[in-house]
Parts: sequence; C-alpha cells; structure tokens
Amino acid sequence: MNTSMQEWLLRPDGLATRLRALRTQAGLSVREAARQLDWQASRLSRIETAQQMPTALDLDAIAALTAPDDPRVTLQLRKKLDETIYRQTNFRQRVIDGHVDLQQDYNELVRQSQRVVFFEVAYVPGLAQTPDYMRRVFSESVRRHHGQNDVEEAIATRLRRTEYLYDTGRRFEFLMTEAVIRFLLPESSAVMYAQLDRLLSLSRLPNVRLGIIPFGIHLPITPQRGFQIYGDTGAVEDFLKHEYLYDDDLAKLEEVLAELWGEAFEGDDARRLIVDAQAALQKAIGEYEG
Repeated sequence: MNTSMQEWLLRPDGLATRLRALRTQAGLSVREAARQLDWQASRLSRIETAQQMPTALDLDAIAALTAPDDPRVTLQLRKKLDETIYRQTNFRQRVIDGHVDLQQDYNELVRQSQRVVFFEVAYVPGLAQTPDYMRRVFSESVRRHHGQNDVEEAIATRLRRTEYLYDTGRRFEFLMTEAVIRFLLPESSAVMYAQLDRLLSLSRLPNVRLGIIPFGIHLPITPQRGFQIYGDTGAVEDFLKHEYLYDDDLAKLEEVLAELWGEAFEGDDARRLIVDAQAALQKAIGEYEG
C-alpha cells in the first residue's frame, strides 16, 4: 500500500479508521473479531492499519459482525470503499502529476518485501532496466499522458531500489516473454544491446531467478498482461489504471505465475535466447553502419 493511500484510509473519516471504530464499539479485540470472521488476525490488522485494501465482501462481513442491526453501516462502508478505489485507481492522474511519487511507492514496496516478482509481456522488468531503457519507458508515459516531465528524477528514484538486488536475503523473480528481449523499444539498438547485457548479468546473481517464455511453443495459459508481486501484495497496471491485489486475488496470480514458469527457459537456456537476441541486434547495427 502506498503512503498517500495509507494516509487517505487513516484519516479521521477514512475507511480504516471507521472499521477500527466499529470493532472497538462492538467490544471486540482484533483477535476475537478475526476469530469470528474466520480470518487470520494479521489480515484484520493489515486492513485496520491501512496496509491492505479491504474488498466489498470484507466490508459486508465486518458490518454483519459489528453492526448486525444497522443496514446503513454496510452502505456507508461500501460508499467509502468506492471513493477509495477511485482514488487508488486514478493512475493516469498520478502519472500526469509526475512519476517520482509512484516510484517512491514502489521503492517502499520493495524495501518491505523479501520476495519480489515481475512478469512482463513487453517491457524489461523495472528493477532490471538500465537508465537508458528507463528513459525510453518514462518518456513514452509522459508523451502518452501529457504529464509532467520528471523523467530524470524518476530514473534516479527507481535506481535507488535496484540496490536491493544485491541483498542476498531477498529473492527476485524476473519472468518475461521472448517479445521483451526482441522488441526494439529504445530508439538505439545499442541501448537495447546494453539492456540485454544487464539481463545476462542479473541472471547470474544467486538470489535472482530469470526466465523467458520462448516463441514457438504451445502455451496452456495466455500471457495477457504483466504483473508484480511484493511479498503479500500484487500489483497490476496498464495504460489507464493501477490496482493492488491481496489474499484470494493474489493467490490466483500465484497460480498463473506457476503455470507460466512451467513454460519458461531458465539458466543457460534463457541466456542463450538473450545472446541470440544480441546477435540479431549486432547484425542490425552492422548493416546500419555498413
């Protein structure tokens, strides 16, 4: 959960504050309320401290437990959730306002996580990007959303979290389709060549698992869009919105991830695909220079 969203949920009239007040007024401890909800106490605690976004079903269950005789409570909670979701998913406006705050949110997610996962269909995973590749990605976003041009500041902010890659107490998983290493997103082939070198280097770190789903195989599951997992939080974003996923939704992401890993090349096989992509780039560079 990003800092600005936590602040929103923990306002005096925020959703997390309201939920905590309902439990307290019902004379229930976190442990007792969780027991009656058939939840882990940690789940209720995360919701009340704005570390996790509740679902509509979560709110219905809490209202039924803490205010069973007042149907207005459920409606009030649902309204607050709708307001919060609108604020959370208004990704485009946050991008228009600049990328730095978003990158700081991701820095915090990585700092709090022992396991970080990226699955990408088109882009090199953010933590594995070179500064020049980042520049291409951020510049495209600025152009698409007509937002504030804070590209260089965003690059510097993202680079700060790449330091965690060398913390062997953390685990990183980078899974991508072969399109990621074949798409020529940067204008310069040399930039893409250097980016592929970066992937080769990262693939040899002891705490990094790198996989590539190759072209030309029959897939039992379709790679629809990219996603990330930070500990017990999932994140999905596209052109227009961004959302966090927890609990059952996160479990579904993990199921998809396991199936996708089953189709991936890893180790030397993955590196061979990267080297092949570099060879194709080198040929293209030579033809252009010739």
